[in-house]
Amino acid sequence: MISDLEILKPYGNGNPKPIFASLNLKIFNFSVLGKNKNVLKFDVSDGKNVRKGLYFKTVEEFIFELGNELGLIDEVYKLVDNKNNSILVDLVYNPVINEFRGVKNIELRISSMRVSKKKL
Repeated sequence: MISDLEILKPYGNGNPKPIFASLNLKIFNFSVLGKNKNVLKFDVSDGKNVRKGLYFKTVEEFIFELGNELGLIDEVYKLVDNKNNSILVDLVYNPVINEFRGVKNIELRISSMRVSKKKL
């Protein structure tokens, strides 16, 4: 499906990249990357499929964004520390194909995130 999006290129002014949304995803394998520690990398799962996600925020911004949303600050700290937590998220993203050492994977470039209304 991702390769089918190639027919929509070139992206630019008047032709933005396709944007998708997924609901009720679990985050795990959380890590922080980048010289300025402003790239968050984690896995997301709907219970059937797992994808890598990249979110261009600092940990502090991430904790503030999700923790303040529903008073879930303790659960957000658990998530960041890769501990069991009860948070599900809804994501808005652009899927891309990432190739590393000859292996291609679908990666989600996340533009927005919120705590899901659904509970675990």
